[in-house]
Amino acid sequence: MNTYHFLNWFFFGCVISALGTSAGFPQTYPELVQSGHPLVYWRFSNNLADSQGNLDLMSPGTPAFVDGPNSGHLAFSSNGGTAWAAQFGVEQLSGLYDFTYELWINLAGDNEGKVIFERQALTNGEPGSGTHRIRYGEGKLFFEYTGAGSVPETPAVELPNQTSGWHHIVLTSHYQNATNVLYVDGEAVFEGEAYLEPIFGGNQDVVYIGSSRSNPEGLIMDGYVDEVAIYNRALSAGEVVQHFQAALPDGYAGAVMASSPLVYWRFENNFHDEMNLYDLMPTGANYVEGPGGSPNTALFSRVLNNQAAILFDNIESFTYEMWINCIFESVQSYILFRRAGSAQHAVIYAYNPNALEFFFLEGGTRPLVTIPNQTDRWYHLAVVNDRHAGRMRIYLDGELALEHDGTAAPGPGNLVVVGGADLGANFNGYIDEVAMYDYALSGEQIQAHFRAPINGVPVADWSLF
Repeated sequence: MNTYHFLNWFFFGCVISALGTSAGFPQTYPELVQSGHPLVYWRFSNNLADSQGNLDLMSPGTPAFVDGPNSGHLAFSSNGGTAWAAQFGVEQLSGLYDFTYELWINLAGDNEGKVIFERQALTNGEPGSGTHRIRYGEGKLFFEYTGAGSVPETPAVELPNQTSGWHHIVLTSHYQNATNVLYVDGEAVFEGEAYLEPIFGGNQDVVYIGSSRSNPEGLIMDGYVDEVAIYNRALSAGEVVQHFQAALPDGYAGAVMASSPLVYWRFENNFHDEMNLYDLMPTGANYVEGPGGSPNTALFSRVLNNQAAILFDNIESFTYEMWINCIFESVQSYILFRRAGSAQHAVIYAYNPNALEFFFLEGGTRPLVTIPNQTDRWYHLAVVNDRHAGRMRIYLDGELALEHDGTAAPGPGNLVVVGGADLGANFNGYIDEVAMYDYALSGEQIQAHFRAPINGVPVADWSLF
């Protein structure tokens, strides 16, 4: 006997949890998906690559990449109903008895009768042993199946057309138990009993994102798709909820701003302070491609402000955070310079070979980490002066690289220089995303910042990392 349950329910909203690794804090959405071992996983981080390295997509049109389910995170756009993505001969997906399709969708345009996702096997160029299709029509999202056997009732859920809102869609099928479940935004909206016979197409299997093999030009969706994953097993209800509730990594700038810096210079072809406190003055203005690639830009010059009294005000604990690239040879140079009364606080480079150091006049051994000179690679740097704990910490790429007894003393002042010191000693490299805080950032905050995408692209996908 076939039994079905249909719940006309879906959740609008965005669930944000702390970014982090499984070692110290909740996993992000991509980490959870990867830990579930999908066969393919298309993240659409400004490309059509498969994060698993198995099946990159191609597009005969001109897809665009737009803001995804959260700010700073990119998604695939059909570019007003003119582009889709596909791949042919996808033997990796042939013959799946148990499977899960997981994706995020946004029905921003008119999607009546359009296809969101399709897998199909071909025989002599015609539909063959089976088709799995997620289609929109008459105010509903449908999962359609053709092949051996039948589905007594088509899984469907009501979703509004031409509405710019993101929804997490998951379809699971467990062959032995003959159970098929459709989830929307973490909730099961359809449960049915039926055997969905696997698609055996071998090298004739095709997969389409945003259209259909039967009419590619005529069935293109008008909206956005993101984070498409296909598994060779049925995700559990608990896993689906966990994925939906996980945070997609926010953009780097958003993560920094959320931590309330005193100043934040992004160097996006300007010297503006995002906190509207102290814009900088150039002594030569050069911009280069920044971390994460174009269109992000970075500083290649020396800039300063000599009225920055609030950055001092006897601040005892502080954090300097930035991205640096030691692409050219630097000799006895300053990356960041502050003069606080009789004290000097500075991030210096190459006073010792390949050494980045925090310099302060109180004496003692300077905290030092190694970064190769003349190396075209971006590093995320955070220097933490934790006066209350009596220790300094230096983080590179989100990890604690050095912990040092003693701290720099506070003092009054008004001068801050990025890319050099008061009398020159310019750094011969690139600097970006400089933020200064009047407290000691935690290791968790620093790692979350490091892992946040720039231009929607995660650090792991950068060409210079």
